[in-house]
Amino acid sequence: MKKIITVLFAVTFLKTQAQVNDKDLVGEYYLTGVMEVGSGIRLNDDQTFDLFFSYGALDKSGKGTWSGKGNEITLESDPRPASDFKLVNSKHIGSRGTTIKVTDANTQILKYVVYILSGKGYSDTVEADENGTIHFNRSEWDSIGLVHEMFSDRVSYFNVSKNENNYFEFTIEPCIMNIYCNHLVLTVHDGYLEGEHPLLEPGKTYRYEKSQ
Repeated sequence: MKKIITVLFAVTFLKTQAQVNDKDLVGEYYLTGVMEVGSGIRLNDDQTFDLFFSYGALDKSGKGTWSGKGNEITLESDPRPASDFKLVNSKHIGSRGTTIKVTDANTQILKYVVYILSGKGYSDTVEADENGTIHFNRSEWDSIGLVHEMFSDRVSYFNVSKNENNYFEFTIEPCIMNIYCNHLVLTVHDGYLEGEHPLLEPGKTYRYEKSQ
């Protein structure tokens, strides 16, 4: 009996291994069980993947490569750029205080930018106006942090402690709309994948049903 159980276990293990490396894994998998969120993964037969996420007016996408081992697959994106914003201009202007501005072709999203300013024991968080601009009477800062309420999942900081200018202009990097998978491991089951989601609650397990 013990030998039979061992053989059955070995057969099951080999079958699982075959499933991970099988072309049957290729296809589209859709997130289930999350209200008002649309998301899915497409595993391509060239070992690349495409990922999309939609929530209200927010749409993001990602891509990368996938590999299988045992009963798991791993999604890996290219390295993420260091910042979601880019400082494109800084200068000294005649007005007192500090002016900070973000520009983008889509002017409707500028009002969702939030600035985090700190320096010499002072720190404040301020929302931009409809033009993506704020003005402070203070002019001495150590750092400027920027985050977009709709698109960002991190704060981008810029060290300005040695910058004597009082006008700073930023643009939004295109990478802010990308989804990045840093060694995202999903377990393979019959007809679905299971694991975390790169934009949802960390540590929580989600289910991705395969489209028939």
